[in-house]
Amino acid sequence: MSIPFVFSLRQVTKEIRLDTLSKDEDPMMVWWPAAINKMAHGTQPSVVVAFRKIIDGTLSDVVTHRSVLLTAMGQLRTGTVWQNGQCISEVQYEEELFDVDFSPRGWRLTSFEEAFQEREQSPFPQNIYPLKYDRDKSRLLQFHLSNGGKLIVPCLEFFSRCYGRSAEVKRVIATYPWEETTDTGKSRLFSPLGEPEEEGKWKVKLRRRLVNNDVVLLAHAKYDPYSQSAVKRIYAEIESQHQVSADKRTPLFINIQPWFDGEAKILVKGIRFDNGKSFLALQIAGCSDPTGEMIYRGRENANNADAPCDISDQGKAWDGVPTKGDLPSI
Repeated sequence: MSIPFVFSLRQVTKEIRLDTLSKDEDPMMVWWPAAINKMAHGTQPSVVVAFRKIIDGTLSDVVTHRSVLLTAMGQLRTGTVWQNGQCISEVQYEEELFDVDFSPRGWRLTSFEEAFQEREQSPFPQNIYPLKYDRDKSRLLQFHLSNGGKLIVPCLEFFSRCYGRSAEVKRVIATYPWEETTDTGKSRLFSPLGEPEEEGKWKVKLRRRLVNNDVVLLAHAKYDPYSQSAVKRIYAEIESQHQVSADKRTPLFINIQPWFDGEAKILVKGIRFDNGKSFLALQIAGCSDPTGEMIYRGRENANNADAPCDISDQGKAWDGVPTKGDLPSI
């Protein structure tokens, strides 16, 4: 039995390829980021991604799972269509900008399984977007909206889009403990400053494989205990779930929370429900940064560590202060 194809597709002009999907000859739509699989120690986790085939203009009701490396999640946006390892088109979802509260009072974590167990309303009606399981265990962020509705975001989508900009920062966060061993996430993200700390200045010297816009997350992870706790919790939860699982191949359904405490704007694409009051966010297109201290960004092997200059001035050691409160595209 097929699912009616109610989405508009647009052709993708930029060539994006993934060898992991090269054997899939039929068009396959990315449907849902389902779970994490922990790999060998020191090896990045993989992500279990649900696909649906497109057959004669309809979506198959059979869900096919593929395991891809965590660093590939940036390419596998929900709604993109892949054939022979190449992205050929993507869904044109409705886009909406929401004001949300990233403090603990503004959100909760849930799932369809948890809602069933607690005899609560389901996170969203699956007739608008059916998952493989009615009691799906994938963890979801539920933000409270001022109109009484809710914004639902899959936790893995939030992690993929909102925890820094590079795939590298997410790989390190999910693969290594923060500071409990000699080979840590902290040491792989931060290069030694090579100069004293100063009151009122947050200084971050990025490792080589990071991008400049990772600095906001990493500055908060370095200086803000709330952010550091959120970042550290990701590896800790992957490790703890893996350790208690009798079958080490069992998919892990991990919680991801907002990494800063405060008001935020989030630009999402997806499907409205509850008479338009609520929204299922299948893609995050942008998210505002927190306000806070001045951030000074340096880079490993750079030659100049002066005061910050314009953010467009690339290639210097301390080459810019990110503008706070912007809504950067993702």
